[in-house]
Amino acid sequence: MYTQLTQEERYQIQALMKAGHNQTEIAEILGCHKSTDSRELRRNRDFRGYLPKQAHPLPVERRQSKSQPLPTGSGSRICYARTGVPSKSACS
Repeated sequence: MYTQLTQEERYQIQALMKAGHNQTEIAEILGCHKSTDSRELRRNRDFRGYLPKQAHPLPVERRQSKSQPLPTGSGSRICYARTGVPSKSACS
């Protein structure tokens, strides 16, 4: 089962990095796949390094924005985006 990293796990990543652990070791310690750790660092690192306090709100916002329902009456706009044809009948 897929679960997102918790804020505590993000702080653990930062501490383990400072202690000199590599990404594979960090993943083993956290009990997640090494690609999870790699993706987390790639997405949430800036010129100052990995900052878990700033990193945690980002995936929370992404998750909330993905769960927003589509506005009603948007069928023709979605159809146009998929087909490039400005007609409802093109998607039927």
